[in-house]
Amino acid sequence: MSLLVNPRDEVGFRRIINKPARGLGNAALAKIMSRRVETGLDFIEALARAIPSLSGSAKKGASVFSDAFSHCAEFMKEAPVFSLVEEVISSFGLKQFYMEEDAVSGTARMKNLEEVVTAASDYGKGLEGLLQFLEDLELDRSRIEGQEEGTEDRVTLITLHNTKGLEFDRVIITGMEEGLFPSLRGSENDEDDLEEERRLFYVGITRAREELYLTTCGMRQIWGRTMPAAPSRFLSEFPKNLVTEKATYSRTEEGGFPPGMEVDHPEYGRGLVAGQRVSGSQVIITVAFEDGRVCQFIPKYSSLRPVG
Repeated sequence: MSLLVNPRDEVGFRRIINKPARGLGNAALAKIMSRRVETGLDFIEALARAIPSLSGSAKKGASVFSDAFSHCAEFMKEAPVFSLVEEVISSFGLKQFYMEEDAVSGTARMKNLEEVVTAASDYGKGLEGLLQFLEDLELDRSRIEGQEEGTEDRVTLITLHNTKGLEFDRVIITGMEEGLFPSLRGSENDEDDLEEERRLFYVGITRAREELYLTTCGMRQIWGRTMPAAPSRFLSEFPKNLVTEKATYSRTEEGGFPPGMEVDHPEYGRGLVAGQRVSGSQVIITVAFEDGRVCQFIPKYSSLRPVG
């Protein structure tokens, strides 16, 4: 991203030119750097000038990189920052690369990229929006690096994959929603993937010595877009006598359909209440149905009824 703002950024160029692998080894990189010194051009222009002197996979990889950069530089001019981040992830092959790596290694790199896109949704369009986004990222990094070591009054942020062998007095696991945990990959009738995520969930909840908190929400931003969310099926697997439920929604007399409630509709079938909001004097609920349809209702005018 920083290279789009400053094509003379050598650190940024070296970091991304061959990741994912594009066949650009040391010899090819040396030719590009030599052309950069000879011409005084920025790294992207030097790369374009050096392409004819490259051969085989290096020539192809350099051409693909150059085309992707030109496309994203043009796309940046009018696009919102979150759309630009999505385009960079796709155009430079990062999406496919990390999806394959996650599948093989059991990592969650794609989730990290999703969070970057979501974070970028708070920014505007074009170069100005991108500059502000990159500046805020750098400020956040500086704040983290400037924190004093040994401070006891702080929170440890960690992925579930990295919690094995650790214990904490209090554990908070966020994002307990269908499609997130379990993920979409583990929810598509693949029992092996689903069971693996269930085991990972068990690892997470057993890290708590004294207190365990699990949070879910009715609406969530994913890839920069706000979408309805349904509570994770894992939440229903706890013994009821071990759980204390708390919620931030208000169960109004008209609403009566809190997020997570299972409902039935004579036309659409069964679904889960994904969210509830108030518009003027009306309570409006969002329902995610089993067939994938998402609909909004004013409860007192709908045919919805609770299940169970």
